[in-house]
Amino acid sequence: MLLCANAWCDKALEKLVDQIQNHYDSVNTLSAKFEQTYESVRFENKQKASGQLTVKKPGKMRWDYQVPKGKVLVADGNTITLYDPKDRQAIVSKQPKDQGLPAALSFLAGKGNLKKSFNFSWIQKPKDDTAILKATPKSPEPNIKELELTVSELSHPLIVSTAVLDELKGKSQITFSKIRLNTKVSDKTFAFKVPKKATIINQ
Repeated sequence: MLLCANAWCDKALEKLVDQIQNHYDSVNTLSAKFEQTYESVRFENKQKASGQLTVKKPGKMRWDYQVPKGKVLVADGNTITLYDPKDRQAIVSKQPKDQGLPAALSFLAGKGNLKKSFNFSWIQKPKDDTAILKATPKSPEPNIKELELTVSELSHPLIVSTAVLDELKGKSQITFSKIRLNTKVSDKTFAFKVPKKATIINQ
């Protein structure tokens, strides 16, 4: 029994994580509608957002928000830009040389290795072709205490929802729909020009 203290004694769990990894390793592009909620002891009401996500290897990702309207987050492989029309400002930071993105998001683009980054356990074992996994970072991840992954179509696993629990007991959940994989996406999609009247903050 002592030899089975490791989570990977659960072969079904290990197999599913490997299937997720292998599937997203084969993904070159991804697009999906998203709905995001954030709840925390700091806010009385849930914060809500929605829009369109587009991902392309290597290291390119774009979030176009419909709510709040006009907000954009773009990683073009060299820089990461967050533009908020409400504040009329763009925060620009250099993208890591390895073109990495936060571990909670990088797997969507087939980046990184889930088993190297996280320890896994079941929240819900496979039922009706859906499973929910809990992933705990092996090394400290900024603002990530725990990650929950909801997976459907288990033979070719699709991540349909992620939930990040942070150190302040906040929970950010993103649900994906109309997921499309390996369609043609132009690099121009990730070119973002900051509006002239916006303040640019370089970090």
